[in-house]
Amino acid sequence: MCGICGYAIGQQDLQPPLQGMMDRLQHRGPDGEGKLDDGRIAMGMRRLAIIDVAGGDQPISNEDGSVWVTMNGEIYNYRELREDLIERKHTFKTRSDTEVLVHLYEDRGDKMFRDLRGMYALCIYDRKDASLLLARDPFGEKPLYYWSRGEGLVFSSEVNSLLAYDAIPRRLDYEALGYYLRASFVPAPLTMFRDVRQIEPGCWMRWKDGVLSHGRHWDPDYTTSPQLQDETVAQGLIEEALQRAVSRQMMSERPLGAFLSGGIDSSTVVAFAQSETSRPIKTFTVGFEESTYDESGIARLVAQSVGTDHHEYWVANTGFDPEFVWRIVDHVG
Repeated sequence: MCGICGYAIGQQDLQPPLQGMMDRLQHRGPDGEGKLDDGRIAMGMRRLAIIDVAGGDQPISNEDGSVWVTMNGEIYNYRELREDLIERKHTFKTRSDTEVLVHLYEDRGDKMFRDLRGMYALCIYDRKDASLLLARDPFGEKPLYYWSRGEGLVFSSEVNSLLAYDAIPRRLDYEALGYYLRASFVPAPLTMFRDVRQIEPGCWMRWKDGVLSHGRHWDPDYTTSPQLQDETVAQGLIEEALQRAVSRQMMSERPLGAFLSGGIDSSTVVAFAQSETSRPIKTFTVGFEESTYDESGIARLVAQSVGTDHHEYWVANTGFDPEFVWRIVDHVG
């Protein structure tokens, strides 16, 4: 899962506790940590190693150390981008997808995001102009929260990590609370904290000389395809797109698995994933004692049908004590 954090502060700002923020992300990245601290600008991360397990530690720099990056996520088309960048005389020192980002930034600046296919929350530190560029993937699969005041900026993958910095006020955002009570979620850029914000999906934010600027790097395309002449053609195109997407996302040096609820979405993804490999992939289902909410039987049938290595976990009705509930609250911010 990984987690990233960091800051850029003005001369008069108190320095955030970078290690304390990283420590609060340990559950997201049990395989190691890394940081870069230039005093007024710093970045850190906790890593869950998936691609280039041995050599992909972060932060990662370009050839001369003038550009640094840390990322939570995966870039699914990194191999194609890497080959193109090598042809353009960039030199790589790892096989990780994260290293592609620093060289792509050198080539294209904040226009780089249009070339990425993946899920990501990232931070790029440009030492040449002492700036930070933060961005989030088109659908907001990876979270990225921030707090800013005056010249200062602090960011992290989780609100609880941000709150390691005592200067951030703990004030409830009543607008966000209204959304949560009506819709059971809080839309970006709001959070439950009045002073903490999310970078919106498909957007980037730059910090330079104490000033924040914002931009959007992705919008949905509603153009009608001339190929869509009837339902049969549409079904074929959807099947092809889903198969391609699942295949692309099965890059890993670790064993592959999937959460399987038995619903249409997860069942379709699992079926395509299993068709990509001769080995049974691992699938996981959470069952509930309360039959109204339990779908484990359907998930079991799907797993048997497509031939996965299936695992079921049960949540007892008595398991939701106050400590457990507050642990969930901490992790969802």
